[in-house]
Amino acid sequence: MSPPQTEIDPAGVLEILPTPPGLDQSNDVTKVDAAKLQTILAGVTSAEAAKVYEDIGFHDGAIRTWSGPDGTRLLVTISRWPDRQTATNVGGGVVNRILDTTSTAAWTPKELPGARGARPRTPGPAAVRVLSLAVADVSLLVRGEGSLTDQIMIRTMDLLARPVRAAAP
Repeated sequence: MSPPQTEIDPAGVLEILPTPPGLDQSNDVTKVDAAKLQTILAGVTSAEAAKVYEDIGFHDGAIRTWSGPDGTRLLVTISRWPDRQTATNVGGGVVNRILDTTSTAAWTPKELPGARGARPRTPGPAAVRVLSLAVADVSLLVRGEGSLTDQIMIRTMDLLARPVRAAAP
């Protein structure tokens, strides 16, 4: 399987993201392997599940989280794959898992052409929002829990995508 063409350091990209308003400063950027990414994105912890990510070409990735009042949490992941289709499918799979719940609706912000997302039909303390975007062979994912607004999610994804777009072939 061919390596990704986008020459970026996933952890380095996450380290430069500013802390969104209302959330606590976080310097916790963690590099992840296929097993950790599978657990974070799909909630599945098994060697077989991790092997699926390895088999479709997981190259490397990283995560960063922020927290806020009343259980608010923002999680950002970036991972590199052999091609754009695989990067798109990985993020789309996460969105589909959120859409499988009856309390969410599909969401594509006009500010992020090509993004795919899910957000709550009725905002509340347990609300989960997710945005996925593939830039070349890189999968970007922003997941928010709690009282985060659409604008925080959109701004975070926009800031995440900028350095990746600049490095993409």
